[in-house]
Amino acid sequence: TVNVDYFYTSELAFGLPSKLIFEIDIKKFKMPKSVAADINNDKPKDKSKKKNENKKGIITIKLSNYIINKGINDAIFEKK
Repeated sequence: TVNVDYFYTSELAFGLPSKLIFEIDIKKFKMPKSVAADINNDKPKDKSKKKNENKKGIITIKLSNYIINKGINDAIFEKK
């Protein structure tokens, strides 16, 4: 499950968010061990952790300094 919250400030008129917050239910995501593991960690794993533990990840993206319709030639948006 992924929930996304959008926050708007000065660019609301253009529908452009100033911040996005993604909340992800991590336990449902399957990642390759080579991506998810810390390959430099020599410590043994703590197996006492519950597998069905509620695990959530949060990603926050802040957007600023939008440049809207300035210095872009309209030809860029024409189909070829």
